Amino acid sequence: MNKFARSIAVLLTLLLAGCSRIALPGSASPTVGITPSPQPTVQIDQTPTSEETVPLNLQIWVPPAFDPTADTPAAALFQNHLDAFSDRHPGVRVNVRVKAVDGSGGLLNSLATASEAAPLALPDLVVLPLNKLGTAFEQDSVYAMDDLLGNPNDSDWYEFAQDMGVLNGSIYGLPLATDALILVYRPAALTDPPEDWDSALETTGPLVFPAADPRADFTIAMYMSAGGTFQDEEGNLALDDVPLNQVFSFYQRAQFGGLMPFWLTQYSDYEQAYQALRENRATMTAVWLSHHIQEPDEGSATALLPTFDGQPYTLVTGWVIASTNPDVSRHPINIELAEYLTESGFLSAWTAEAGYLPPRPSALANWPEGDYQAIASQAVSSAHIIPNEFVFDTFGTPLMESVVAILKQEYDVNTAVETTIEKVTQTP
Repeated sequence: MNKFARSIAVLLTLLLAGCSRIALPGSASPTVGITPSPQPTVQIDQTPTSEETVPLNLQIWVPPAFDPTADTPAAALFQNHLDAFSDRHPGVRVNVRVKAVDGSGGLLNSLATASEAAPLALPDLVVLPLNKLGTAFEQDSVYAMDDLLGNPNDSDWYEFAQDMGVLNGSIYGLPLATDALILVYRPAALTDPPEDWDSALETTGPLVFPAADPRADFTIAMYMSAGGTFQDEEGNLALDDVPLNQVFSFYQRAQFGGLMPFWLTQYSDYEQAYQALRENRATMTAVWLSHHIQEPDEGSATALLPTFDGQPYTLVTGWVIASTNPDVSRHPINIELAEYLTESGFLSAWTAEAGYLPPRPSALANWPEGDYQAIASQAVSSAHIIPNEFVFDTFGTPLMESVVAILKQEYDVNTAVETTIEKVTQTP
């Protein structure tokens, strides 16, 4: 199967995941407070080959955000948990290597390069952003876990998390952490945050988001909340003109009313959007919850993003642990380590310190009570997984360009819809 065909297969698998859900690893509905079954112990052959036992070195690649050597409480928890695994298996050593997510030396590039040039240098496990898992699958860098999971009846996963690591009907990643796109606002200026677009238009703005973001994930979240999909009835990549028109109409009305001023087109990332709120140049802003938890803003509150009809709809992303070593004899201990790193008790303590959302209901139930637990509960209850990276590559830039044109009053709604669809159709 060529790369483009595999990309389409992965995209369709993710888009249709809700119709063919496979639990991770069970299939029952998650229930808060479930106590996970005890993890099985994999027996490691420690027969000496000479006078001493030869240790088994397991290597994990992680992005910088999960560096266990960082000077933070979350990093210390992560390292302590890795050390505890080694204590359970005296013949096993766990080594962590930190790699950038993207670029020539990034996670995916390094996996592809090592697979071709130095297979022995491949790690046993990799922590991948959710939207990179499909790409890793395309390049044959990850391996299915189904037959080696030690707790096949584990139902302690949120419904959306059950889909996170599933590709082509098999489990290729265990959820480690998640994040949600939310609204942060000033209660002093806004008593009740808007739940729908009409009520948002009646508030005192601005509502800030990175309009020049080439991924256009805020616009994609708005589009999906209005019922938009990314394929037509024949299964071809496409945008729905009705919800797209609704989103662009909202943006145009928001621009005219001052809710979304033209200067939003200067912002290309959420750091800039969040800074506008912190400097009191905005009443509310879209931001990833982890950003707000890790860099709290005094005097602000949180809510879900407003949607077309007021029904809660939250775009979530996340990170999964994937098995990447081709040596099948190492897979049992690798999978045990992956399950150990996704235990409820550890995830509860670690995600609370790290500022991410746990993928398990029991883990969130044990978070300290407070505002973060409240917004986290709302987010996971209305969560919808972020689309595959192929969606962003295909639709991100055309959507962003039309949004910028609307906010600069260069396009009316019909022109924006027609231009966006035309650009998508011409995408190779």
